[in-house]
Amino acid sequence: MSASPSPENDTTTTTIPLQKQKEPPRYKSFDKFRKLTRREEAEAIGQEYQYKIHHLDHTYNLVNSTTTKILEIGFAPGHFLQYIIDRLCDIHRVDQDKLHLRGIMVLGFDILFSRPPVGASSIQGNVFSKFSRGLVEGHFRDAARKRKRAVPADLETRDDDDELVKMSYFDRERQEAMVRELAVEMGKLKIDDASGKDGVDGASASESESSDHDCDNHDDWKVDLVLSDLAAPLRQQSGFYDHSVSNAYTRYNTKRGLNSVLLNPTKASLDLADASVGLMDSVLQRGGTFVLRLTRIDTEDSEIEILRRRLHHLFHRVDEIKMKNEFNFICKDKKS
Repeated sequence: MSASPSPENDTTTTTIPLQKQKEPPRYKSFDKFRKLTRREEAEAIGQEYQYKIHHLDHTYNLVNSTTTKILEIGFAPGHFLQYIIDRLCDIHRVDQDKLHLRGIMVLGFDILFSRPPVGASSIQGNVFSKFSRGLVEGHFRDAARKRKRAVPADLETRDDDDELVKMSYFDRERQEAMVRELAVEMGKLKIDDASGKDGVDGASASESESSDHDCDNHDDWKVDLVLSDLAAPLRQQSGFYDHSVSNAYTRYNTKRGLNSVLLNPTKASLDLADASVGLMDSVLQRGGTFVLRLTRIDTEDSEIEILRRRLHHLFHRVDEIKMKNEFNFICKDKKS
């Protein structure tokens, strides 16, 4: 392990060689002496991705019991996201479809249309678009806001299963009817029918508005871990008849600006990294972790040094790992 001087006094850059360790199980082996089919090529790439994220997680403990909100930028076709979901299920001892009951939110963001694994959500959008970035922020804000509304007032905790059980429909209707009758008798409260969906009276509506305001002012909605894996798209595997799936690949090949990842991948990789850092800075909470994966880049490029200085400015610790034809920044403990 060698340490090199950093742009700031309180940060260090560590280059860690790829150490040999126990690999995750390989489910299939492929014949290297024949051309693989498109499906076999995708399976081989998926296995390689699983090994890489396994190595990073094993070395830096990326996913642990305190990691509850995760964002992956460029998640398609979902190899990293599937590993994260499986890891969270092992840690919390729950099924994929019940991760949300433990307050876990996993989001994949990509310009390509891809179905996320069970237990995760996805947003299709362009990382360079401010509107798409707003959708990502809004997703986590809304999730935190809904969870705040659902705490002890109208939810019960079941000791035997440790799951939150909502008030039944009939109990809610009965309570609303009692409040309406009381309001009519007093003649002082004005009940709005629209407010009955989330609460029982005007007071509950005002409380929910105040909780929404508190949630927007605080950073409790921000995520614990952000992974960025933006690169040239892999070969399309399915959905050739589906416009939602095929249109993104068509735009990658024909639209000026997007096709730079195919025409000039070295510079485009740095542009994508810069955009992902901007999105990360707005959604990652203080003390969070950021993993930035770059492919097909020139390590001697001066823009790499600019990116390195920017990451040192945002994080207390920045490690660099070179794995085959890619470059990884592991950034720990975000400053603010």
